[in-house]
Amino acid sequence: MAAQGMYGSVLLYKDAGSYVLVSVVSFALAVAVTLCCIRLRDRERGLRERKGKNELPEKEDKRDGR
Repeated sequence: MAAQGMYGSVLLYKDAGSYVLVSVVSFALAVAVTLCCIRLRDRERGLRERKGKNELPEKEDKRDGR
């Protein structure tokens, strides 16, 4: 029964700060990778839809710099 109030204090004990830092950084990295994957999927889906409707813009020739 004495350990009931000690769950949160385990993370504050001595060198546990590095574990907290690693977990926060890994969570932030996972969120960033997930957002990049979602944006990439949406972009590819949009390209496929436009390609199916033949609405892709023609590529401009920018070799002469004008």
